[in-house]
Amino acid sequence: MTDPQTGGGGAGTFFDTRQRATIEAAMARIIPTDDRPGAREAGTIEFLDRYLSGLDFIYAKPDGSGFEKLEGKRAEAWKQRIEIIRAKYVAAIKERDRRGRFQLGEGDELSVIAAAVLGGTSLFGGFGSVVGSIVGALMIGLINNGLILMGLEFSQQLIARSYHNPGSDGRQVT
Repeated sequence: MTDPQTGGGGAGTFFDTRQRATIEAAMARIIPTDDRPGAREAGTIEFLDRYLSGLDFIYAKPDGSGFEKLEGKRAEAWKQRIEIIRAKYVAAIKERDRRGRFQLGEGDELSVIAAAVLGGTSLFGGFGSVVGSIVGALMIGLINNGLILMGLEFSQQLIARSYHNPGSDGRQVT
């Protein structure tokens, strides 16, 4: 990922390609296209990208011929505002990445068993159905997403799912 502090690409850009696509998709969900133009048609991503890129795109000239050049105290005040927005954006991306650790299926064995049981398979023998297992997997996914959205740490999520095994680190539990 490109460091947002240094900009995403050429002059007048703040987001890299992946960030731009993510923000554009989020804006399109917030302001969807229906019988009126949505965020994509209005060019909101271009506006935000240029706005965060620096002082060159703050105030448009009244005749539409470009942008005013900021100087002096006005320029310094806008630099401070933009840096605050950038810092919040960088912090939010780091937090999202921290919370969104992907485990590549590691330790999901109990989730698979729980999904099968929720789907109707008995632990004491018998048969379940594919549809039931899929419904169980969707329920487990819903629980997992809810725990992530609640902002719980990974260890707290394990406890909430009742998967935590105190002896898993090799120590004898008495």
